[in-house]
Amino acid sequence: MKPHKITVTAVCPGWVDTKMLTRVVDGKKVRFPGIVAPEKVVKKAIKDAKRNKDMSICSFFVKCQHINVKLLPQKLTMKIWLHSIKKYVKIKKAHNEIE
Repeated sequence: MKPHKITVTAVCPGWVDTKMLTRVVDGKKVRFPGIVAPEKVVKKAIKDAKRNKDMSICSFFVKCQHINVKLLPQKLTMKIWLHSIKKYVKIKKAHNEIE
């Protein structure tokens, strides 16, 4: 695609503050670490695309997560993430609930 001057930038915003996000589950306020405004995502994505960057990451939290998934084993990364959401949803692994 390079000969045709076509570039691609993957936009990795993490949580975006839109009406699509559920704010309360079973009376508990849902916490979204690193949440960003949609305008910030768009502004950063356009800036990064103009610079021909492969990825556009617009928050420190997502940058940390990006590094985390490169350094830690996938199972450990998933366990940490599942632990962070367990108060909002019931997750089953095989026939046992994750605690």
